[in-house]
Amino acid sequence: MAAERHIATRGATLIATGFTEYRLRFAAITRRAPARFTSRDWAGGRDDAVERLELYKKVVNPTLVRLETLVGKEILDKALWTEMKEAFVVRIQGWPDMELAETFFNSLSRKVFATVGVDPGVEFVASEMESLKGGEASLFREYGSGSGDVSPVALFEKVLADHPFAAGYEDTAKDAVRVATEFDRHIRRTWGSAGFDSIEVLRPVFFRNKGAYLVGKVVRGEAVVPLVVSLLNPDGKVLVDAVLLEPDEVSIVFSFTWSYFHVETSSPSSLVRYLKTIMPKKPVSELYIEIGYNKHGKTELYRSLLTHMDASTDQFVRAPGVEGMVMTVFTLPSYDVVFKIIKDSFAPPKTSTRADVLAKYRLVFRPGRAG
Repeated sequence: MAAERHIATRGATLIATGFTEYRLRFAAITRRAPARFTSRDWAGGRDDAVERLELYKKVVNPTLVRLETLVGKEILDKALWTEMKEAFVVRIQGWPDMELAETFFNSLSRKVFATVGVDPGVEFVASEMESLKGGEASLFREYGSGSGDVSPVALFEKVLADHPFAAGYEDTAKDAVRVATEFDRHIRRTWGSAGFDSIEVLRPVFFRNKGAYLVGKVVRGEAVVPLVVSLLNPDGKVLVDAVLLEPDEVSIVFSFTWSYFHVETSSPSSLVRYLKTIMPKKPVSELYIEIGYNKHGKTELYRSLLTHMDASTDQFVRAPGVEGMVMTVFTLPSYDVVFKIIKDSFAPPKTSTRADVLAKYRLVFRPGRAG
């Protein structure tokens, strides 16, 4: 028994080491984004996006090989995996990205057991991490609170100054006036007057394709207006392209139909908590996916579905409309997601195979999520 516990501890440490490698390499790729934006190296940015997309499997697969070497034929022993899971929780407790580590563990266990459904003995079904609540104050800067004598123009000049780029801004004074004018117009239209308690702007900048984004919110009592300042670097100097203050506009920027953001953070859960305050209707799963953690986004989506099904008596039904030749589509009437199942074989005139369809999905995923 002591020997088994020793192997379980070593296995948990090996998995934690694999995740740490993934975390460090993910951060290193993400950290290139400001330089790519400053130098207008769009091709390099696309290469980074592809590299980051493919990173997960490039770390998971070798980690599994090392684990198989360590435990040998016991790799299929579910009791050992249960002990490894318990040891893994102890190993990662307090990590700021603990929830991502849990998903990394799940990726390995599901590769070994090809689990259908869930198996709480060998994977994390519910996270050991605390549930998402508010955002941490250290994640953002606050402007305007207690300083009503400062004009919005001066505030936005400070916002831009606090988010510098090596290329420099083309004209911060002009941009601040443009942003403040639209800001003032929107606040008056929304709240009936120009007053507000504070402006918050996240410290990390969000990069995607040829754009950069400052993300935050305007606070007045309990009311919140989202704030996104879109930046471009068309000719070697950074300028403000637009300011977005409508929830629907901001939600579109964070839509799953776009490629993923490159944004540097040591605590993804903190960042997601903050984003949830300005996009309360946006699923947590989608927010994780938008900042590049698509594997954990799937974990959150699955957990959301399980929670919903526990509280619902709905049954899955075939989606309305003409059924396609490649997939069967189901819906859960009370859940805003469709579920597609690729058929094992297709009727004529289709000549593709199931493997062909899966390959096409992978082909679309790579350029689509890399931009």
